[in-house]
Amino acid sequence: MRIYKPNGTSFWHYEFVLNGKRYHKTTKMTNEREARKVANATFTALVKAEVGIGEPKPVPTLRGFREDFITAVQAEKQDKPKTMQFYTYSFDSLLKYEPLGEACLDSIDERLVQRFTVWALARTCERDGERTCSVATVNRWRATLRKALRMARRWKVIQTVPEIPRLKGERERSFVFTEALRKKYDELAPEPLNSFIQFSCEIGICEGEIIDLLKGDVHMTEKGDEWGHYGYLQIRKGKTEFRKRSLPITARSKEILTD
Repeated sequence: MRIYKPNGTSFWHYEFVLNGKRYHKTTKMTNEREARKVANATFTALVKAEVGIGEPKPVPTLRGFREDFITAVQAEKQDKPKTMQFYTYSFDSLLKYEPLGEACLDSIDERLVQRFTVWALARTCERDGERTCSVATVNRWRATLRKALRMARRWKVIQTVPEIPRLKGERERSFVFTEALRKKYDELAPEPLNSFIQFSCEIGICEGEIIDLLKGDVHMTEKGDEWGHYGYLQIRKGKTEFRKRSLPITARSKEILTD
């Protein structure tokens, strides 16, 4: 490396060759020692770039990461608008807690998550304006934060992800659709709701799966097999890969499908 002062200027310049390429530029320094520091820094930066050791990119805040997260989820869940709506709402709910929204991703730790959780559980639920947010709702928000941070780690934006376990205390709901209720639906529910409910109870298929069901997915036979099944339904879509499955067609479900 050469440091020199061209004729007609008071500024020192540098000149060196790296991988066959000549670099020469003014340091904009009149002091030789300071000029040499600038030249050395330039040389070091170029060498690092050559071997893939660039200056570390600034880590975005959670708010700054929103667009990347939403875009990624949109590409991942493009055929599931309700899931997309859920993640958008949940992420925006995280940002309403300013200390979390303005925090850099690498500074989000268990303590900050806990402070957010206390704040969220004390909030009034926007949807009814009276009750505070339930544990189930806050768990969905925490799960969205966990997904965003794991995504950032996969992209090498951050190195670690804090522990964000599921909160205990979610109210579990169970409901038994009794034969009496089934008969009541049969008497009162209009079509196609009536058949929809009867078929769902008979075969164990949910709303979205019935709506997405195609005629080509119904493999029905005239006669039943030794278990009383008249073929099967093929479920090609579901919330997860594990929801893809085949369901046997019973005598009652065959009657509904035929009608």
